[in-house]
Amino acid sequence: MSFMPRSRGLEWGCICRAALCTALAVAVAAWPALADDREPVEGPTPEQAPPADALEAVPSYWHLIPAYQDVPEYTWYYGCSPTAAGMLLAWWDAQPGRHNLFDGDASAWYGNGEFGTKRMVASTAHQVAGAENGYTYGDWHKSSSYPDHEANPSCLADFMQTVDAATYRNRIASGLRDFAAWDDPTTAVSESYAAVARTYYTFDGWGFEDFKAEIAAGRPVHLGITSHSVLAFGWWDLSTPADPDNYGYVCYTTWSGWGMRQWRWDGQNVPDERSVYAATYLYVVPEPHLLGLILVGALVPLLRRVRRPRTKPL
Repeated sequence: MSFMPRSRGLEWGCICRAALCTALAVAVAAWPALADDREPVEGPTPEQAPPADALEAVPSYWHLIPAYQDVPEYTWYYGCSPTAAGMLLAWWDAQPGRHNLFDGDASAWYGNGEFGTKRMVASTAHQVAGAENGYTYGDWHKSSSYPDHEANPSCLADFMQTVDAATYRNRIASGLRDFAAWDDPTTAVSESYAAVARTYYTFDGWGFEDFKAEIAAGRPVHLGITSHSVLAFGWWDLSTPADPDNYGYVCYTTWSGWGMRQWRWDGQNVPDERSVYAATYLYVVPEPHLLGLILVGALVPLLRRVRRPRTKPL
């Protein structure tokens, strides 16, 4: 039996750490500077009746992320923020090197508090704790049946500290990151992935151009609109001199039957005129076997800049 020398093991450890750091740096290099955390709350916003103008075809003026078809449509389940987060995690689960982020078919909306994608959003423990604590739509705090609930979160609504379907925006980024890192003890596979997440606010300078840049990078955005959360994966701009604010985003609303919607940034065509005020970005690091490729890809531009020394002809 042969063993890897300690020095070689340390070298590989350094390479893996370098690859991880490079993957994160490359992914978030274009992200805006981190904004100050505030605490606006989103939800509860239960189902609303769908409009009659169903989308028949994707308009040519929509600018969607290339893999927009990997975004599943989930419907409101114990909170708009965890439901939108579930769609975001499901999209990442469909991307190369992240296929074990959810143990099962994350593209389908199915199950209940005990299994399936509905459990990923709000588990039975979350639902029962809410009922025992006097809430209608769940609670991440401990209860009589789950005295250790706070120390053992089991769904997005727990990790995001959702109470009665309401979630503070400044808890969404940490909830997404911690859920991605969590390995569900009830499954046979490891779902633990390193991830980075950040939240930005319009009142701190983040805006439509920043949102467009993240869409151009090919990633969905967890958007905060007044008292509600949606998952956005595209943008559009039909502004004119007469209506300079006629631009916005393409999203799934978390409401059943709505499909893809073209909503204005200022909220004029959104129920209750809900305007955009915040966004949470997420990047999930791929599995180790892809980190080397990412590291090489990041180093290639640097290597190209290194010129070989000229040699004089003999």
